[in-house]
Amino acid sequence: VDLNFGYKDYTKIVTPRTAAADSYKRGGGQWVKHSSGRWWYQYNRGGYPANKWEQISGKWYWFDKDGYMTTGWQSIGGKWYYMDSSGAMVTGWAKVGGKWYYMNGSGIMTTGWQKIGGKWYYMNGSGVMMTGWVKVGSTWYYMNSSGVMAVGWVRVGNTWYYTNSSGAMVTGWVKVSGKWYYMTGSGAMAVGWVKVGSTWYYTNSSGAMVTGWAKVSGKWYYMHGSGAMLTGWQTIGGKRYYLDSSGAMLTGRQYIGGKYYNFRSDGSLI
Repeated sequence: VDLNFGYKDYTKIVTPRTAAADSYKRGGGQWVKHSSGRWWYQYNRGGYPANKWEQISGKWYWFDKDGYMTTGWQSIGGKWYYMDSSGAMVTGWAKVGGKWYYMNGSGIMTTGWQKIGGKWYYMNGSGVMMTGWVKVGSTWYYMNSSGVMAVGWVRVGNTWYYTNSSGAMVTGWVKVSGKWYYMTGSGAMAVGWVKVGSTWYYTNSSGAMVTGWAKVSGKWYYMHGSGAMLTGWQTIGGKRYYLDSSGAMLTGRQYIGGKYYNFRSDGSLI
Protein backbone atom coordinates (compact mmCIF):
# COMPACT_ATOMS: atom_id res chain seq x y z
CA VAL A 1 0.00 0.00 0.00
CA ASP A 2 1.41 3.29 -1.00
CA LEU A 3 0.31 6.00 1.51
CA ASN A 4 1.12 9.47 0.42
CA PHE A 5 1.44 11.80 3.46
CA GLY A 6 1.79 15.06 1.69
CA TYR A 7 3.50 17.89 3.56
CA LYS A 8 2.11 21.42 3.47
CA ASP A 9 3.90 24.48 4.81
CA TYR A 10 1.05 26.24 6.59
CA THR A 11 3.17 29.31 7.30
CA LYS A 12 2.68 30.10 3.63
CA ILE A 13 -1.07 29.50 3.83
CA VAL A 14 -2.03 31.06 7.27
CA THR A 15 -0.85 34.57 7.99
CA PRO A 16 0.27 34.87 11.66
CA ARG A 17 -1.55 37.67 13.62
CA THR A 18 0.71 40.30 15.15
CA ALA A 19 -2.03 42.51 16.67
CA ALA A 20 -5.39 42.00 18.40
CA ALA A 21 -8.37 41.59 16.12
CA ASP A 22 -10.68 44.58 15.92
CA SER A 23 -13.43 42.41 17.32
CA TYR A 24 -11.49 41.84 20.56
CA LYS A 25 -12.18 44.33 23.37
CA ARG A 26 -9.64 44.39 26.18
CA GLY A 27 -10.73 43.89 29.83
CA GLY A 28 -11.18 46.59 32.47
CA GLY A 29 -13.56 49.43 32.23
CA GLN A 30 -14.27 52.89 33.53
CA TRP A 31 -16.11 54.59 36.37
CA VAL A 32 -19.31 56.34 35.45
CA LYS A 33 -21.17 58.81 37.65
CA HIS A 34 -24.94 58.58 37.48
CA SER A 35 -27.08 61.72 37.53
CA SER A 36 -28.09 60.73 41.08
CA GLY A 37 -24.49 61.16 42.15
CA ARG A 38 -23.88 57.44 42.59
CA TRP A 39 -21.07 55.60 40.85
CA TRP A 40 -21.16 52.47 38.73
CA TYR A 41 -18.53 50.66 36.70
CA GLN A 42 -18.83 50.06 32.97
CA TYR A 43 -16.89 47.16 31.49
CA ASN A 44 -15.00 47.85 28.27
CA ARG A 45 -16.58 44.70 26.91
CA GLY A 46 -20.02 46.05 27.77
CA GLY A 47 -22.21 45.57 30.84
CA TYR A 48 -21.50 46.29 34.48
CA PRO A 49 -21.03 44.40 37.80
CA ALA A 50 -24.15 44.02 39.95
CA ASN A 51 -24.62 42.23 43.25
CA LYS A 52 -20.99 41.14 43.19
CA TRP A 53 -17.42 41.94 44.17
CA GLU A 54 -15.14 43.54 41.64
CA GLN A 55 -11.41 44.13 41.98
CA ILE A 56 -10.41 47.38 40.34
CA SER A 57 -6.85 48.71 40.37
CA GLY A 58 -5.97 46.35 43.21
CA LYS A 59 -8.90 47.30 45.44
CA TRP A 60 -12.16 45.48 46.10
CA TYR A 61 -15.57 47.07 45.63
CA TRP A 62 -19.08 45.77 46.21
CA PHE A 63 -21.77 46.66 43.72
CA ASP A 64 -25.42 46.39 44.77
CA LYS A 65 -28.16 44.65 42.81
CA ASP A 66 -28.67 47.77 40.71
CA GLY A 67 -24.97 47.98 39.88
CA TYR A 68 -24.11 50.95 42.07
CA MET A 69 -20.91 51.12 44.10
CA THR A 70 -21.55 50.90 47.85
CA THR A 71 -19.98 52.73 50.80
CA GLY A 72 -20.20 52.20 54.56
CA TRP A 73 -21.34 48.99 56.22
CA GLN A 74 -22.49 46.18 53.95
CA SER A 75 -23.87 42.78 55.00
CA ILE A 76 -22.79 40.28 52.35
CA GLY A 77 -23.31 36.55 52.69
CA GLY A 78 -23.96 36.87 56.40
CA LYS A 79 -20.71 38.80 57.01
CA TRP A 80 -20.18 42.50 57.60
CA TYR A 81 -17.75 44.56 55.54
CA TYR A 82 -16.90 48.24 55.59
CA MET A 83 -16.36 50.28 52.43
CA ASP A 84 -14.64 53.64 52.77
CA SER A 85 -15.90 56.86 51.19
CA SER A 86 -14.22 55.88 47.90
CA GLY A 87 -16.06 52.56 47.97
CA ALA A 88 -12.91 50.48 48.57
CA MET A 89 -13.21 47.56 51.00
CA VAL A 90 -11.36 48.22 54.26
CA THR A 91 -8.99 45.77 55.97
CA GLY A 92 -7.39 46.29 59.36
CA TRP A 93 -8.53 48.97 61.81
CA ALA A 94 -11.39 51.29 60.94
CA LYS A 95 -12.82 54.09 63.08
CA VAL A 96 -16.51 54.49 62.37
CA GLY A 97 -18.75 56.85 64.31
CA GLY A 98 -16.12 57.28 67.01
CA LYS A 99 -15.76 53.52 67.53
CA TRP A 100 -13.02 51.16 66.43
CA TYR A 101 -13.55 47.98 64.42
CA TYR A 102 -11.13 45.45 62.97
CA MET A 103 -11.53 43.83 59.56
CA ASN A 104 -9.51 40.74 58.76
CA GLY A 105 -7.50 40.25 55.58
CA SER A 106 -10.65 39.28 53.73
CA GLY A 107 -12.39 42.45 54.88
CA ILE A 108 -14.73 40.64 57.27
CA MET A 109 -15.59 42.48 60.49
CA THR A 110 -14.25 40.51 63.45
CA THR A 111 -15.90 39.80 66.79
CA GLY A 112 -14.64 38.21 70.00
CA TRP A 113 -10.96 37.83 70.87
CA GLN A 114 -8.47 38.95 68.24
CA LYS A 115 -4.67 38.84 68.42
CA ILE A 116 -3.34 41.77 66.44
CA GLY A 117 0.31 42.73 66.33
CA GLY A 118 1.03 40.35 69.20
CA LYS A 119 -1.59 41.95 71.46
CA TRP A 120 -5.06 40.79 72.42
CA TYR A 121 -8.21 42.81 71.80
CA TYR A 122 -11.88 42.04 72.37
CA MET A 123 -14.61 43.03 69.91
CA ASN A 124 -18.20 42.78 71.08
CA GLY A 125 -20.99 41.17 69.09
CA SER A 126 -21.37 44.36 67.05
CA GLY A 127 -17.67 44.36 66.26
CA VAL A 128 -16.85 47.34 68.48
CA MET A 129 -13.42 47.24 70.15
CA MET A 130 -13.92 47.21 73.91
CA THR A 131 -12.08 49.22 76.55
CA GLY A 132 -12.28 49.06 80.34
CA TRP A 133 -13.76 46.06 82.13
CA VAL A 134 -15.20 43.34 79.92
CA LYS A 135 -16.97 40.21 81.14
CA VAL A 136 -16.52 37.23 78.82
CA GLY A 137 -18.41 34.19 80.03
CA SER A 138 -17.93 34.31 83.80
CA THR A 139 -14.50 35.97 83.66
CA TRP A 140 -13.54 39.64 83.86
CA TYR A 141 -10.80 41.20 81.74
CA TYR A 142 -9.45 44.72 81.58
CA MET A 143 -8.74 46.41 78.27
CA ASN A 144 -6.72 49.61 78.37
CA SER A 145 -7.66 52.83 76.57
CA SER A 146 -6.07 51.45 73.38
CA GLY A 147 -8.16 48.29 73.67
CA VAL A 148 -5.19 46.09 74.59
CA MET A 149 -5.87 43.36 77.16
CA ALA A 150 -4.01 44.04 80.40
CA VAL A 151 -1.81 41.43 82.06
CA GLY A 152 -0.42 41.81 85.59
CA TRP A 153 -1.12 44.80 87.81
CA VAL A 154 -3.79 47.23 86.66
CA ARG A 155 -4.68 50.50 88.35
CA VAL A 156 -8.23 51.67 87.75
CA GLY A 157 -8.97 54.95 89.49
CA ASN A 158 -7.30 54.57 92.88
CA THR A 159 -7.76 50.80 93.04
CA TRP A 160 -5.33 48.06 92.07
CA TYR A 161 -6.32 44.81 90.38
CA TYR A 162 -4.31 41.84 89.19
CA THR A 163 -4.89 39.91 85.98
CA ASN A 164 -3.13 36.61 85.30
CA SER A 165 -1.14 35.64 82.22
CA SER A 166 -4.37 34.89 80.31
CA GLY A 167 -5.71 38.33 81.25
CA ALA A 168 -8.35 37.01 83.68
CA MET A 169 -8.99 39.15 86.76
CA VAL A 170 -7.83 37.38 89.93
CA THR A 171 -9.73 37.10 93.19
CA GLY A 172 -8.51 35.60 96.45
CA TRP A 173 -4.85 35.06 97.27
CA VAL A 174 -2.25 35.59 94.58
CA LYS A 175 1.55 35.36 94.85
CA VAL A 176 3.37 37.98 92.82
CA SER A 177 7.18 38.33 92.81
CA GLY A 178 7.42 36.29 95.99
CA LYS A 179 4.81 38.27 97.92
CA TRP A 180 1.21 37.41 98.74
CA TYR A 181 -1.70 39.72 98.00
CA TYR A 182 -5.40 39.35 98.63
CA MET A 183 -7.86 40.39 95.97
CA THR A 184 -11.44 40.83 97.13
CA GLY A 185 -14.50 39.43 95.40
CA SER A 186 -14.60 42.51 93.17
CA GLY A 187 -10.97 41.93 92.29
CA ALA A 188 -9.78 45.01 94.21
CA MET A 189 -6.49 44.56 96.06
CA ALA A 190 -7.04 44.61 99.83
CA VAL A 191 -5.05 46.99 102.03
CA GLY A 192 -5.02 46.79 105.82
CA TRP A 193 -6.98 44.21 107.79
CA VAL A 194 -8.53 41.40 105.77
CA LYS A 195 -10.76 38.63 107.12
CA VAL A 196 -10.63 35.46 105.05
CA GLY A 197 -12.95 32.81 106.38
CA SER A 198 -12.53 33.10 110.15
CA THR A 199 -8.91 34.29 110.00
CA TRP A 200 -7.54 37.81 110.05
CA TYR A 201 -4.58 38.94 107.94
CA TYR A 202 -2.85 42.27 107.55
CA THR A 203 -1.63 43.69 104.27
CA ASN A 204 0.60 46.76 104.11
CA SER A 205 0.02 49.94 102.10
CA SER A 206 1.41 48.16 99.01
CA GLY A 207 -1.07 45.33 99.54
CA ALA A 208 1.60 42.75 100.46
CA MET A 209 0.66 40.32 103.22
CA VAL A 210 2.58 40.95 106.44
CA THR A 211 4.22 38.26 108.57
CA GLY A 212 5.85 38.75 111.96
CA TRP A 213 5.32 41.86 114.06
CA ALA A 214 3.16 44.67 112.71
CA LYS A 215 2.32 47.98 114.39
CA VAL A 216 -1.15 49.12 113.46
CA SER A 217 -2.76 52.25 114.87
CA GLY A 218 -0.30 52.29 117.76
CA LYS A 219 -0.78 48.62 118.73
CA TRP A 220 1.39 45.61 118.03
CA TYR A 221 0.15 42.42 116.41
CA TYR A 222 1.90 39.25 115.41
CA MET A 223 1.24 37.42 112.15
CA HIS A 224 2.16 33.77 111.71
CA GLY A 225 4.36 32.70 108.80
CA SER A 226 1.13 31.96 106.93
CA GLY A 227 0.07 35.55 107.56
CA ALA A 228 -2.67 34.58 110.03
CA MET A 229 -3.04 36.93 113.00
CA LEU A 230 -2.29 35.14 116.29
CA THR A 231 -4.10 35.48 119.62
CA GLY A 232 -3.48 34.15 123.12
CA TRP A 233 -0.15 33.02 124.56
CA GLN A 234 2.70 32.94 122.05
CA THR A 235 6.38 32.17 122.35
CA ILE A 236 8.28 34.37 119.91
CA GLY A 237 12.06 34.55 119.78
CA GLY A 238 12.27 32.67 123.06
CA LYS A 239 10.00 35.14 124.90
CA ARG A 240 6.41 34.82 126.06
CA TYR A 241 3.77 37.28 124.88
CA TYR A 242 0.05 37.51 125.25
CA LEU A 243 -2.13 38.72 122.38
CA ASP A 244 -5.72 39.49 123.29
CA SER A 245 -8.78 38.38 121.35
CA SER A 246 -8.32 41.29 118.91
CA GLY A 247 -4.72 40.21 118.38
CA ALA A 248 -3.25 43.22 120.18
CA MET A 249 -0.12 42.61 122.29
CA LEU A 250 -0.58 43.35 126.02
CA THR A 251 1.84 45.26 128.24
CA GLY A 252 1.90 46.11 131.97
CA ARG A 253 -0.13 44.25 134.59
CA GLN A 254 -2.85 42.06 133.11
CA TYR A 255 -5.44 39.67 134.53
CA ILE A 256 -5.53 36.57 132.31
CA GLY A 257 -7.33 33.32 133.04
CA GLY A 258 -7.82 34.09 136.72
CA LYS A 259 -4.22 35.23 137.32
CA TYR A 260 -2.20 38.45 137.16
CA TYR A 261 0.80 38.70 134.89
CA ASN A 262 3.29 41.49 134.33
CA PHE A 263 4.61 42.33 130.89
CA ARG A 264 7.44 44.63 129.88
CA SER A 265 6.87 47.61 127.60
CA ASP A 266 7.99 45.41 124.67
CA GLY A 267 5.23 42.94 125.59
CA SER A 268 7.48 40.16 126.88
CA LEU A 269 6.46 38.40 130.09
CA ILE A 270 8.48 39.35 133.17
